[in-house]
Amino acid sequence: VRGILYFPFVDMREGAFALRIKGSTTARELPQEVRKMIARSFPQLNVSVIRSQESLIELQTIRERLLAKIASFFALVALGLAAMGIYGVFVLTVNQRRKEIAIRMAVGAEAWSTAGVVLRDGVWAALIGFSMVSGGAWGAGILMQSLLFGSESKDWAVIAPTVAVVVLATVAGIALPLLKALRTDPALVLRTD
Repeated sequence: VRGILYFPFVDMREGAFALRIKGSTTARELPQEVRKMIARSFPQLNVSVIRSQESLIELQTIRERLLAKIASFFALVALGLAAMGIYGVFVLTVNQRRKEIAIRMAVGAEAWSTAGVVLRDGVWAALIGFSMVSGGAWGAGILMQSLLFGSESKDWAVIAPTVAVVVLATVAGIALPLLKALRTDPALVLRTD
């Protein structure tokens, strides 16, 4: 933050200076009111730039906001890649167990009991992954809390959508290939494998 020195306006003889004005009018009306007020009281002064506090803050934080947007973009890309990876792992797992599913169905097991075995294994793997990721995210949140003023280790506005995407990827990764495997004729699967 740039250093600022305040001294009485009356002592100003030349040069440029800045005034901070708080008004009750809207942000659009304030510049015209300030120009009229200064023109009435001090006609020799030239008013060049009038900015709101919000625009000054935006100018001072433009680099930080750009970095935050870039980091958010890469976080979304990473989340998408993680979701595709989870989906791919479960598709591979279900495809590897197609023969087992076909044998269970050929012997007479019901579709939902066969699906329950595969779903249980997939859910256990997902829970282990969630617990590991949650522990890492919690630790990273505590680290960020010590580095950034005003940040919280548990920001639910960020955590909830992330968990929702991962859960959807897990459910889609298990359910879609499992439904496809359950609809396939067991004799066809056993004959091709």
